[in-house]
Amino acid sequence: MEEEAVSRDESAIWLIDFWGRKDVSGILLMPVTRHHVVHINESLKAKKKRVKYNNK
Repeated sequence: MEEEAVSRDESAIWLIDFWGRKDVSGILLMPVTRHHVVHINESLKAKKKRVKYNNK
């Protein structure tokens, strides 16, 4: 928080909890693709909205 690396917005607080529990080895051992997997559902929703908007 002091370094302002994470927004002070209430919706971003989970990031501090999530990353704050990991040590260096935990971060290095986390598969690189894991972050992308988290966002697949968001990407599909955005694509669906775009298709719906373009078909109007």
